[in-house]
Amino acid sequence: MDWFVCLLCRLDLVPISIHNAHAWAYFDPFIPSWNFDILKQAEFPVHLLPKPIQPNIIVGQTKFQWHSIIKPGIPVYVAIGDLQAMMYLALKDNPDAIVLNMGTSAQICQLTNIDQIPRKSQLTIQSYDYYPFRNNNNNNEYLLVAPSLNGGNVLQSFIGFIQSTIKCLTNIDLTPAEIWEKLFHQIPAMTDSKSDQFISIKPTLFGERHDLDSVFTVNISGGKHQPSIFQIINCLCVELIQNVFNMMPNALEMIRENFRKKLPTKILCTGSVISNNPIMQRSLSIVMKRILSNANGDDQNNVETSPLIDIEYVDKCDADVGCALFVVLSGTTE
Repeated sequence: MDWFVCLLCRLDLVPISIHNAHAWAYFDPFIPSWNFDILKQAEFPVHLLPKPIQPNIIVGQTKFQWHSIIKPGIPVYVAIGDLQAMMYLALKDNPDAIVLNMGTSAQICQLTNIDQIPRKSQLTIQSYDYYPFRNNNNNNEYLLVAPSLNGGNVLQSFIGFIQSTIKCLTNIDLTPAEIWEKLFHQIPAMTDSKSDQFISIKPTLFGERHDLDSVFTVNISGGKHQPSIFQIINCLCVELIQNVFNMMPNALEMIRENFRKKLPTKILCTGSVISNNPIMQRSLSIVMKRILSNANGDDQNNVETSPLIDIEYVDKCDADVGCALFVVLSGTTE
């Protein structure tokens, strides 16, 4: 995206937003500057690094006609991070919400204000990190993010396994959409009862950034129980959500503390994997019951109807729309 900005504006020097610079690593977004001391010690060619700037800065103007849409002379902003753009759209009207995004991968995000963010290596818990977000009235805002490598990609792999098994045994070709449709019809029959507790799934098929050796496991205890494919997919969906929540202890404690104090917690769910999937939505309710199992207050069995847990599913939370709003509403700097 930074190359594309340079191409549109025919720039000689490459600008990069602090969003994207942070994603490259070896960058301190609080200063903001590259970690030149570390990079020089490693004999990295620091003269090749782009110049980090704030995410709402105009870096040039288009220099040529591009198709019939883009004309010369149109201001171009520095490229910003897609996660930050999407979170700006999600948090614009709900700055105190916890955002659960499930697309190909998954993330839990919270907006936070702190004087200075610690380096990743200094965090006691490596499953989350602070991402630079924006400067709001001279206050630096950051996103506390737990980024999981496991989301819709795990479900896609499992549905592919079911698809190939059916093909092998029956020579019937079912599309993923047809398989999901059959699963959806089983929702009324699936309950979070004791009969489901003999299935245990660790859903980290692709490992995690903080634990690359993590693997995908399925454990089924012996006895009379014979698990159905519906119980297994139900358990998988629950554990995918539980996994990403476990990566963000701050969010877990916030939910429990708010519940104990009778304060509402807003949870925004974005991404097609959860916003359009009733099994995943039901799984989130199960995870909420687990999280609140040790909290005092309302009956945890009524999480869906409790006014203290406000879960909203956002069907459209596109990064491109968030990017446009970010630069328009965050102010313009030349």
